[in-house]
Amino acid sequence: MFGGRPFSDTLFMPASVTSQLSSRHTKCRQYRQPPVHEVVLSLTLAAPVAVADLESLPSLLRDRFPIAQRQRKVQLNVAIGPQGEQVLNQTQEPDGWRLQNIETTRVVSASRSQLVMHAARPGPWPTGTYDGWEAIYHEARELYELLSGIYRGSQPARAGLRYLNRIAVPQNTEYAEWFTIGFRGPEFLHDEFGINLRQSWARIEGHGSLGATLGLAMIQIPEPSLQAGHVGFLLDIEVFSLPQRSPSIEEMPDWCRRAHDAEGDMFEAAITDQLRQRFEVTR
Repeated sequence: MFGGRPFSDTLFMPASVTSQLSSRHTKCRQYRQPPVHEVVLSLTLAAPVAVADLESLPSLLRDRFPIAQRQRKVQLNVAIGPQGEQVLNQTQEPDGWRLQNIETTRVVSASRSQLVMHAARPGPWPTGTYDGWEAIYHEARELYELLSGIYRGSQPARAGLRYLNRIAVPQNTEYAEWFTIGFRGPEFLHDEFGINLRQSWARIEGHGSLGATLGLAMIQIPEPSLQAGHVGFLLDIEVFSLPQRSPSIEEMPDWCRRAHDAEGDMFEAAITDQLRQRFEVTR
């Protein structure tokens, strides 16, 4: 049980409050102990590239991602046999590569239809060193430049920037002390022990042509030093491109900048000043 009074009627805060927010929050606030555990950058294509175009990836990216594993696409086919029995056939075909560094803090999945970069902090909880957005952005930009020859000209279908924030807050405190988002249930329900909220929007005020998904869920805390007296939360924020407005691989760096500003505004709007203090605001 976590305890505390119910949240507001909707997952997010009132429009009158969010309209006062701008990207200045992203640019001005910095934290000594940010809760970011993983950042995911993704680009999905409307039509797949050729398998042969991906064969050079391990050698092209060997300096950064020395561990390479071939990915395969598995397809199950169901047919009816001569006696009416169900027959299952499984086929596999190459579908790109999974590449990673030695520490497994950087993983790239480059398939025929999707390019995904994972930037994770070491360990199961955000207690290790966080490289910060600028470092992640520059790594991603160089990756896009290296792979632009392969994915150039492919019709983009969707781009995404996702932040997974793992946050530990004290037990027996009120939800509203830490988060501005939530859910109101019937008044006769008591002693909440699980939360899993998720909502998407097609427009972010002040950030045109971007959509967003915001999630808040209770999670286990694997870090022994934090388990006692704390409850774990996952604050999951994704900014994505709208249909017909998705960037090409050459446009991804600029798109990521804009998406990051929008993500920062959502993060700041979703937490309280008391929670910010736990992350040690530096400015």
